Amino acid sequence: MPDYCSLDLEAIRKQTGTLRSPFTHQQEAFIALDRLYLSAPRSARGALLVLPTGAGKTFTSVNWICRKVLPAGMKVLWLAQAFHLLDQAAEAFSDNARHIPPPARFLNFRIVSSHPEHDQVSSIAPTDDVVIITTQTAVSAINHDALGLDGTRFVTSLECFVKDAANSGLLVVLDEAHHAPAYGCRTLLGRIRALVPDMQLLGLTATPTYSDEERRGWLGRIFPDGKDGVVYKAEQANLMAQGILARPVFQELPTGLELEVDNVLYRRLVQEHKDLPDDLVERLARDSARNDYIVNHYVEHRDTYGKTIIFADRWFQCEYIKTKLLERNIKAGAVFSQVDATPASEIVHRRTTSVENAETIRRFKEGDLDVLVNVRMLTEGTDVPDTRSVFVTRQTTSSILFTQMIGRALRGKKAGGGTTKDSAHIVLFMDKWKHLLDVWASPNLKGGTSDTSVIHGHRPMVSIAIHLVEELARRIQNPEPGDDVPYLEHVPIGWYQTDYTVAVSEGGAEANERVREFVMVFGHEQEPYARFLEETISSLPEEWGKEDLATEWIEPQVSDWIQTYFGEEAEDIGRARAHNLASLARHMGANGTKPSFIRFEAREQFDMDQLAEGLYERNAPAQIEALQAAFASEGSLWPIFYQDNFAWFKQDFDAAIMRVYYRRSLGQTPKRNKDPHSPPPGESITKEEMEKLRKDVLERDGNKCQSCGARGKGVKLQMDHITSRDHGGATTLQNLQTLCSVCNGIRYKGVNDINFRSNRTPLCAPKPPNFLPCNPGEQAERALRRLVNFFYHCGAVREISIHQRRNGKNFSTWDIALFEGNDSSWLLAHKEALLTHIHDNFCLSHVTDITVR
Repeated sequence: MPDYCSLDLEAIRKQTGTLRSPFTHQQEAFIALDRLYLSAPRSARGALLVLPTGAGKTFTSVNWICRKVLPAGMKVLWLAQAFHLLDQAAEAFSDNARHIPPPARFLNFRIVSSHPEHDQVSSIAPTDDVVIITTQTAVSAINHDALGLDGTRFVTSLECFVKDAANSGLLVVLDEAHHAPAYGCRTLLGRIRALVPDMQLLGLTATPTYSDEERRGWLGRIFPDGKDGVVYKAEQANLMAQGILARPVFQELPTGLELEVDNVLYRRLVQEHKDLPDDLVERLARDSARNDYIVNHYVEHRDTYGKTIIFADRWFQCEYIKTKLLERNIKAGAVFSQVDATPASEIVHRRTTSVENAETIRRFKEGDLDVLVNVRMLTEGTDVPDTRSVFVTRQTTSSILFTQMIGRALRGKKAGGGTTKDSAHIVLFMDKWKHLLDVWASPNLKGGTSDTSVIHGHRPMVSIAIHLVEELARRIQNPEPGDDVPYLEHVPIGWYQTDYTVAVSEGGAEANERVREFVMVFGHEQEPYARFLEETISSLPEEWGKEDLATEWIEPQVSDWIQTYFGEEAEDIGRARAHNLASLARHMGANGTKPSFIRFEAREQFDMDQLAEGLYERNAPAQIEALQAAFASEGSLWPIFYQDNFAWFKQDFDAAIMRVYYRRSLGQTPKRNKDPHSPPPGESITKEEMEKLRKDVLERDGNKCQSCGARGKGVKLQMDHITSRDHGGATTLQNLQTLCSVCNGIRYKGVNDINFRSNRTPLCAPKPPNFLPCNPGEQAERALRRLVNFFYHCGAVREISIHQRRNGKNFSTWDIALFEGNDSSWLLAHKEALLTHIHDNFCLSHVTDITVR
């Protein structure tokens, strides 16, 4: 679909061909829409059109717009949460343009997003009738305070389009409207309504309700009209009974492939809300054994699955699966774009033309092909109602994309699904992740937005299981006689359930996803977390409500909260505290309320120490028999905690038996020394001694950051362990240094062992540079000093000469002087990349050269 279309309506009206006939529920929706939006003089309106997945939300709304809204001279702003939904809407306008009555002569619509195949905001023109744009792009174009050359606020082309529509009338359509309570979306709608007070707002969703009271309240305020904010609603059960929708049958198939998730990837997926990285997706796509399993499964059950769409990830995966199916006498075709095939051979490019793809899709529609393998081609003519099955070849974190894929098979008998189609097979191919990764979108077809979010991180019971198994592994690797830590200290007392929306990158363009996260709270953390929520909610910066928060912006604030509410000595079980605080803050920023705390009521029933105490007097066979009964009893959480591994459960029981033995024989269990280099926190270092140590460190370091040199008002200085406590570092004056909250953040120093008080690099060879950013409002000299010092792994910078005035000696040529013992050639080898970084990130294009000495 082109990014801009100007359709000649007179020519389209002359075309022959059968027009799509609306179903009864769609005709009822038309009447309800007319009654609410068109029966009275133009005034502000806002309501939801609720149709289940597969019931034709896009067709229903676009058909009505073409017949009733556009002929009235109104402009249309169509907002979608993901870029691939834009093409779907554009295709619907193209298909329904014949319904626009005379005297309208043209229909001009434009697709706008950050995707390279779409237009930019600056291209929007007053002559556009319909602007189809991602919510994120619209937020950036309207929710901004950027200044123009004259010093006044810059007015974007989208704002001009909206203002122009104040005279003609403006209908705003919000697809996936359950995202409306998100901070960015609701703020955007508020600003549009300020420009066009009588704006008409139509929300499209399959899931109109929230269990969360605050989000339900926002939804009611944004969509106040109709019955409970709904202009029309069709029930999924009724549409299934009528044969309009097919009954989805989900099947999860293990591929047998086991994947390791390292800490870096885990953080990317869970804490930064990312999808799988390209290299891992490519590895899955190239795995021939895995692809053979997918092929074999279809071949063995071809009579059950019938006409099937297989969603793959790479063009070569499409070709491989297609070829293997053909070898097994399955009529199969593959479609993918040149973008999907880049880089690829010219032969591949010639075979991925729109003509080639259109011919393959035509053959699939007409029954010449049984299987269509594709790379996310959700809109380009792939509406094939008699598709009986969908294969999703890997897990995805995008709930919107997931819903779009499975929706391809949900057309029932009356919707062209075929006379024998009662159900739709949705086959999900699942890989095994060693860290029990749990960030996948799940099926949601029953209505109710409580289940539409993607779960990032682990569900509560899974989180407990992971921690208990990790603790068990620690004891196996470092056996100690009698562990002093009671079992229940490793089990949380409950968890906070957070719910907010994030902007994620999908296929090179932005998308919004609503996510849920569970913040585990252990006994010693209950009071600090509660105090943090109580004291922060009224003073939380507004930016925490935004969907697109940068890690560089989050980390300094979170680091300060850790210092204020937990301190450096508080044990961070699972090392998730920084992410937990960010998750809690994002929830409060998005919803304006504190998240719900859910107490783990069954916690006391699963105390291993109590179990060991009760079975201590029994002999070994009797103990095993009782343990097996407890493990297998109805409602038992032990199999969940230990991942159905009785041996692990038994090993933890044995450790508890040892604790009972030492308590009974010695009166106490031996204390475990967590730090071999210093006594346990809190025993030899009192609070007063820690405060004195902090003052001594600051005084010795001149009350400035040893990495970037930051000091003075507004700079938050912290005491950092040079060798981290995780690596055995002691809390002593010699092992402490002063860092600002930025340099000490997770992305920077974190748990890395770096001594910025040393001026000579400990590295034997240069490491790859990490082009650290210049944070908002930060001096360039400070940001550059941090970058270079982290590069050399020490306080290597003696002096940096930068002039801000054009007549200054170092205005265009910056000079970096290093302490003796640091090889300047290491940094000079990356000079061009560093200059580019200064231009792009520091926004200082006048710097043309850098000297290092």
